[in-house]
Amino acid sequence: MQLLLSKIQPEHTEQIRKIAYERFSYEYWPSINIALHTYVTTHSVVALAHEHVAGFILVCPPNTPSAEAYGVSDYIITSGVSNAKLLEVAFVAVDPQWEGKGLARRMLSEVLLCCKATHQGCWLHVDSINPKARGLYESIGFRTEYMCNDPYGSYGHLMMYGIKSKSTSTQCKIKSNICKDIIVYVTIT
Repeated sequence: MQLLLSKIQPEHTEQIRKIAYERFSYEYWPSINIALHTYVTTHSVVALAHEHVAGFILVCPPNTPSAEAYGVSDYIITSGVSNAKLLEVAFVAVDPQWEGKGLARRMLSEVLLCCKATHQGCWLHVDSINPKARGLYESIGFRTEYMCNDPYGSYGHLMMYGIKSKSTSTQCKIKSNICKDIIVYVTIT
């Protein structure tokens, strides 16, 4: 089946919220609502199966409340880039019926290329107890920078970064279709 990747529109908000509430524990719900009001419209995406939201990624501007909560608002990563110049991949979620079909990988690949094309890259946090998500992020180019305490619980979070390198800066400007307002169709099996 083909899905459409496009930028988030206001009419997608309630479906996004429904999926987010199903996929994330209640501690994250206030952050989800903040992200739904502050997301970067040029970089946040939905995957649509007809009119149904199959998955989404909310990308937020630098120095969001979550950056401060995790203590990374002024952090300088090992490559010398300030976290204040990076977009935050705040939430990634796929509707359970679409899980395991490569949809999150496809959406993240587009978003990472877009962030590298327009900014110095992006960062995200992942629960240390979620090796499946960490493996996905690493497979598309994110690298673990450090572990920090979870502001909502007792386990750790890994801070991961997808940074533009000199060898990828031209490539990502060419290949990121979402950034160019081009509709992208993805075939999911």
